[in-house]
Amino acid sequence: MGKDKIQLANELLSLTKEIEAHLEKSDVAFAKDNEPKRMQLAQEIFSSDVLESDSEEIHKILSEVLEVNSRLQKFAKSARDEVVHMSNQIKKAKKGASIYQEHR
Repeated sequence: MGKDKIQLANELLSLTKEIEAHLEKSDVAFAKDNEPKRMQLAQEIFSSDVLESDSEEIHKILSEVLEVNSRLQKFAKSARDEVVHMSNQIKKAKKGASIYQEHR
């Protein structure tokens, strides 16, 4: 059972790093498609107690997952900020076009 938790934790870490790599190439779809699997792995890891003999290894792996998660959150914030900026630019362009149409 404990080995399964270590294996699950390693799968979670691997998938998290893979998502990060795809986000670095602006592949948001991969991240979106695989986030449910990441959540499922995390749920499986935390659904029951971890064997004490495995706790140190799992802690080490999950600490790395949290570190990558922190970077993923920065990607998400950056993407959100970019969308907000683009939305504001579109609104300004529409307003400008509207003013132009009114004064023709």
